[in-house]
Amino acid sequence: MGMLAALKLLKVLQSGNKFTRQELANKLEIPERNITHYVSQCKLAGFDIKVKRGHDHYYQFVGDRR
Repeated sequence: MGMLAALKLLKVLQSGNKFTRQELANKLEIPERNITHYVSQCKLAGFDIKVKRGHDHYYQFVGDRR
């Protein structure tokens, strides 16, 4: 399920919107604690995902690093 969920995450993030961890977990129907793992899988595959930490934590697709 790992790579499949990472691909689903990438598809959701490519919409151009910013998503919180909870929003992504709800959209993908996966546990919130797994989001970080799937984001790292996407980064290993060569996709650039912006992660902003702090009070307004969010994830956003930036582009393809290849």
